[in-house]
This record gives sequence, structure tokens and C-alpha cells, in this order.
Amino acid sequence: MEEIHRIAKNQAKVLIWTPHFSNTGSFTDPLHIHHFSLESFNYFVEGTKARKYTRKKFKLIKSKLTFGKSQIIGKAFALLSTHAYEKYFCFIFPAQDIYLELEVIK
Repeated sequence: MEEIHRIAKNQAKVLIWTPHFSNTGSFTDPLHIHHFSLESFNYFVEGTKARKYTRKKFKLIKSKLTFGKSQIIGKAFALLSTHAYEKYFCFIFPAQDIYLELEVIK
């Protein structure tokens, strides 16, 4: 994220699309070294409690979990509370991907 911040212009939009940690595809691809939750990116977003590992700032524009057509129940839980969904329900009703739109702040 620091390298993205370094090469991007101020107010550049950064789009991130990665498998959710509950998606089996996150573990089957050997290039996926890290597995992410929706809250993993809070460490880079200005104004969140988790932001503490870097001085580089990003503004969260949009964040969402994507689900397959058959995962209506998981999607409903995630819409109520993504934190509760990831803590209690994600391995019962797995998400597919995490989608984020961030804006670089310099």
C-alpha cells in the first residue's frame, strides 16, 4: 500500500478486488500469500481505529463484499453488520470477494 501511495497522485482512485478469506479460492491459488477480511484495509484508511502501521493516508470511498447467487443469506448478514458476518457467519455462508475504492491523500 505504501508503494501504491508513493506512485499515485493526490486524490488518485485505487481499486482493490481480492478474494475474501472465507472464499476457498483465497487458499487454492499459491500466489495468494495473505488472506484478507474487509476490515484488513482499515489499517490504511484515515479516521479508523485500526490505522497505526503507516503514515500514508487513504480515504475510503466504497467497500463491499460480493457473494454468489446462492449466498443470499450470507449477503443479508453482511448487509446488517460486516463485522458480525466476518466473526460469526462467513464460514457458514462464505463471501466471494472484497471490493474497495480508496482515494490517495497526500
